Amino acid sequence: MSKPEWRELHERLVCSNGLTEGIIYVQVTRGAAEREFTFGKNITPLIFGFTQEKHLCTGERLQNGVSTELVDDLRWKRRDIKSTSLLAQVLAKQHASLKGAAEALLHEDGIITEGGSTSVFAVDRDGILRTHPLGGSILPGITRGVVLELARSNSIELLEQPIELDALFEMREVFLTGSTYFVVPVVKIGSIQINDGLIGRPVTKRLQKLYIDRARALRVAGV
Repeated sequence: MSKPEWRELHERLVCSNGLTEGIIYVQVTRGAAEREFTFGKNITPLIFGFTQEKHLCTGERLQNGVSTELVDDLRWKRRDIKSTSLLAQVLAKQHASLKGAAEALLHEDGIITEGGSTSVFAVDRDGILRTHPLGGSILPGITRGVVLELARSNSIELLEQPIELDALFEMREVFLTGSTYFVVPVVKIGSIQINDGLIGRPVTKRLQKLYIDRARALRVAGV
């Protein structure tokens, strides 16, 4: 499908479901075939989509932040591929949920990779924004990319470099980004409070506002 066709599909989903604020979920598969492990020939891709009402620009987690739990990263080596094979993420997020946390922070070999369904950012004591670089270890999140773009265009010093697990607790700010999260402050990791409970200031809250303003501007412009 061309870009205009994708746009028309999204607009049709929004209109037919009366969506005002929320998400559109679209999934593309290789196609339908008999159950085999190898790819079939001459298969037509299938597209599945739906909408879901969600308060994205307001809400308690945007304002007050969330708690997180550390979980071992047990996923395969091609985490940069967006697929429906999400068992490890589901189990990690369920573990965090049972601990009363909103998200799992995945770690491997002493390094924070990403969240169960989010990208992880931190602001160090020098005010430098840090996040794991792209590669096979993390998903190249769309929201992550926009936040990096906003940071660069607003003169926020940035470093794409692995964040060591031990260093995470010394960060001035930690926040998560994602399609349904936007920019959400992290206030606790396990039992440890981040920055004495000061919620995402000044960098997280600034980026949160910049992101929401950008989203609203695109909506008004019809982009």
